Amino acid sequence: MLMQLFSGEEGTTHAEGAVSLLHPAGPLAEAELVAQHVAELASGGARRVVVAVSDAGRAWRELAPKLRERGVSVSAQVSSPLAKLEAGRAFSEFMTEVAHLADLASTWPEPQAVEKGAIVTLGDMGWWPPRSLMDFLLSDIAHVPTDRAQQLDAAWRGNRLLSPRDVLDALQNGRTTSPQVAQATRELLRGRIGSAASKLLAPYVVCDGTPRLEDIVFDGSGNVVFSAERPLDALADSLAMGVLGGVLNVAGTLKELGLTADPATEQCCDLKTLVSLANHAFEEVNLVVRPSVSCEGATCEVEMLPAGLASSLEPLSADAVVCCNQTSEESPVGNGDDVLSAMLAILGVEADASPLDEARAAFASLASVARRRLTLERTLVGASAKQAYPSVMLTEVMACYGLDSDMDAAGIGMPVQDRGEDLAVENAFDAGAVPRPVKSETRSPAGSVSPSVRNLILVPPEGRADLTDGRPLLSASQLESYLECPYKWFSLRRLGLGNVDAGFSGMEMGTFAHRVLEMTHRALLDEAVAALRETGLETLDPEIDPSVRIPGSRATMSDAASVDHAHQVLSEKFEEARLDQLILRGRRPSNQALVPHSAEDEGLMRTLRHDLLSEIDYEAGLFGGFEPRFFEWSFGRQGDIVEYAGAHLTGTIDRVDVDAHGQAVVIDYKHKNPKDFVSEYGVFDAEGYNAEKGFSLPRRVQSLIYGQVVRRRHPGLKVVAAVYLSSRGDHALAGAVSRNVADNVFGAYPPSDNTLPRMVVADAESFGREDSCGMDALLDVTEDAIREKVGELLEGNVEARPLDKAACEFCPVMNCERRLK
Repeated sequence: MLMQLFSGEEGTTHAEGAVSLLHPAGPLAEAELVAQHVAELASGGARRVVVAVSDAGRAWRELAPKLRERGVSVSAQVSSPLAKLEAGRAFSEFMTEVAHLADLASTWPEPQAVEKGAIVTLGDMGWWPPRSLMDFLLSDIAHVPTDRAQQLDAAWRGNRLLSPRDVLDALQNGRTTSPQVAQATRELLRGRIGSAASKLLAPYVVCDGTPRLEDIVFDGSGNVVFSAERPLDALADSLAMGVLGGVLNVAGTLKELGLTADPATEQCCDLKTLVSLANHAFEEVNLVVRPSVSCEGATCEVEMLPAGLASSLEPLSADAVVCCNQTSEESPVGNGDDVLSAMLAILGVEADASPLDEARAAFASLASVARRRLTLERTLVGASAKQAYPSVMLTEVMACYGLDSDMDAAGIGMPVQDRGEDLAVENAFDAGAVPRPVKSETRSPAGSVSPSVRNLILVPPEGRADLTDGRPLLSASQLESYLECPYKWFSLRRLGLGNVDAGFSGMEMGTFAHRVLEMTHRALLDEAVAALRETGLETLDPEIDPSVRIPGSRATMSDAASVDHAHQVLSEKFEEARLDQLILRGRRPSNQALVPHSAEDEGLMRTLRHDLLSEIDYEAGLFGGFEPRFFEWSFGRQGDIVEYAGAHLTGTIDRVDVDAHGQAVVIDYKHKNPKDFVSEYGVFDAEGYNAEKGFSLPRRVQSLIYGQVVRRRHPGLKVVAAVYLSSRGDHALAGAVSRNVADNVFGAYPPSDNTLPRMVVADAESFGREDSCGMDALLDVTEDAIREKVGELLEGNVEARPLDKAACEFCPVMNCERRLK
């Protein structure tokens, strides 16, 4: 065949078995078919086989494990630009981010001491959270356990007051990251890029007999509960060492050129400049690594080389050559029409070469390396799932046998092997066969828990020795979450799979709005009480007698001055709450509900302030005869046992308003769009309560739960409404309201005929109970229905059972088979 190749004499070569073809159906079958063929060559006596490939890195990842499984020793030469390798990108991100943070830290505003602690002034927060640093910490060269890196990531992402100095301090703490990262960071801050790389390189080259650990998992006390030894990965280790060695070379070259950021030298540049120059140099450095794996007792050794390098081997130096990737896309032949070639030809530096002649010469050299066998491989379908066509060289080889296509080779007696991608399991496993089952089990429904471990679903809260009767400690929002879907409750509340980010979304805005409204109404009440006491009513205490009337304790639509004053108070409290978030108490920030980082965030803060001011206007027309008395009232904390529906209850009631007759309205703020607010937060269907259908739990039950708590804690008060108040946009009011006080509660904003039935509670309605009626009965029957669900929870029932599509919206279990879309 070599004698006839490229001679122009077609069809004069006869197939005798020395040349063969491999036809994998697609890329997923490619490695397995080549591995089988090489194993056949080895069993036939081949001692050295050269595998020429277009991508040596991919070949090592996919083919080397399969050859090792078959007892064949493997070596390779992999070449790649340093900046494009994982370890190269990781180190580049590390030094770039450290340099940027160091530059920011040098001009970052210092906290100002105040009575409560220190007020933080933020600089440019465009770097937060430091994602590229986290990519580095999760890379192999950082030597940081995954669990530790993820904990640090959660801490950084959950702190909107994080400063560049905080991040740099964490990086320099070996217990927070790793000793290598701590040392490398310190060296980098001294302007010593090469020294930083050497600290990360040390674990790869220092062999002290201690196995390297990839993952360590700690418990809450910092004790190691799990550790996993890092598996052997010769290519990854070679690439990591090669990258860090390349960094050392670049750093040395820069130093020889007089470019350094080491402050100990007389002339030095800043760290950002030095890092920028190093990054440019990384793009020009080509890294060559030679990973190898030896198998004990192996009789055959395979070398995987780029096709160009393989063609430079000595003729007849290998028993067989497997020439892979012979498709027109993977092994193209250029046309020589490029700017560089044209310029070199014009200047007479280099003659205008023919790409086809060069490709033919290289292929002929490659084919001559084989003493006994030459195999050509091409996929029939490419990675893009489109038909792949043979390369020019493969076409010319086929022409020697008088064939127009390699698909006809079997007809002339040429050995042809093929393999389909339908054998997915066999193709994926190193051994090329379906693994022997060790154990099997039937997949349980989402949330199904074995009876033997159901006692672990509910555990006593730490530090609550007063709760020893086996009943769970739950909040109203947890109960509501369980009613939406038990598995959602289990995922969010028991496993804690919620988002760790300190965001700037509606949830954070709602938390901030709660705080501002509480401070505003409390200030108005305190001012009114103080004014009355100045008149001589020293014994006045609204907490002892909530029904006592205190003029000026709320803004009303009929008193424009009271509304204006409430606006003024809210504006002051808004700024006070905003400032309070920026106070550091020790090293820890205070409650961060809403810390703006950008102009967009500031715009959202202005919108929120406008919403809350207009909420005062809206509220001035509601709750006629009622005055605010209790704000952010917490219950169920240490030593305070509140029983509800078979569980211990804990939580905070946003507000309770009371009239002169001791009637109470329980109010729960919701920073939600008022559109469809009544549909979501009303307690009944559109037609209202139907005694024939019976009672069914509404979608939202928080205010009803809070209403029952108020009844029990304040038996002198009669709960006549449990409502939700939207603090956003045009605002809205929904929930359960006794018909007797509906006009007073809704005031200037009476519901339409379509929405009123969803909210009004008939005073004579018993909801199937014999001992109560009206709102009392509604609160009792709600507790009874929830008691049944708590019983299911106590039995360990946390199977996925979403109430509706909305229940799945914020569930973290994205692959739940019962997820509603």
